[in-house]
Amino acid sequence: VMVCHCKPPPEGKLGCGDECLNRMLNIECVQGTCPCGDRCSNQQFQKRSYSRLKWFKCGKKGYGLKALERVAKGHFIIEYVGEVLDMPAYEARQREYALKGHRHFYFMTLNGSEV
Repeated sequence: VMVCHCKPPPEGKLGCGDECLNRMLNIECVQGTCPCGDRCSNQQFQKRSYSRLKWFKCGKKGYGLKALERVAKGHFIIEYVGEVLDMPAYEARQREYALKGHRHFYFMTLNGSEV
């Protein structure tokens, strides 16, 4: 775990801004280890601090994503994880790929119950 050396911010302010070593290295501060505590602004993935978005159908191209608010340059929008499967669906997909002889695919565990 990379622990930054930021100082806790004054009351009402957020910490871990542009000078945060973790932020500069594109590493999120870990909850419980950051000196800024709950006022750390470098935990977008963990806190799921997503911009307001809406998906929409794009004809033959599938789906698109539209921002429902103005998004500043460099602002975090959303974490893309691809298709999320529960464990039974994941196991069924593995069997299907094996039966069809698929050899090139990628699964990644998101948590204990989703892939």
